[in-house]
Amino acid sequence: MLAGCGKRDEVTRPITEIAAAVEKKDAGAVADWLARDYHDPEHENAQAVVLHVSQIASAYEHLEIDISRLTVDDLGSSRRARFRAELSGAPKSVPGLEGFLPRRSAWDFEASLVYEGGRWRIATASWKPAE
Repeated sequence: MLAGCGKRDEVTRPITEIAAAVEKKDAGAVADWLARDYHDPEHENAQAVVLHVSQIASAYEHLEIDISRLTVDDLGSSRRARFRAELSGAPKSVPGLEGFLPRRSAWDFEASLVYEGGRWRIATASWKPAE
């Protein structure tokens, strides 16, 4: 666990900034917090994430994301963050798609962060439905 509130805030900032960007439907701002070599099981790079976030955000009138259970482990040159993201929102009314998009969901994330370009950025992430 990281000691000192300031250091922890600096490391967790990418997580809170990405959540805020998604709420604002600003998919481009998400990329600012991803490492150059970002990848995850569903996206081969940061631009794929931006496209996916843009698609999801466009399907909702509004989105809210609450981050909880956030822990950070110091692994030397990198950090590991674990957290829960609870999403809630109002899907746009699209004939034939009523009930397709969830109004609420919760996901448990694990992310690896690296210091790059003068700040912490997410290098990899994995997630699963919260239990």
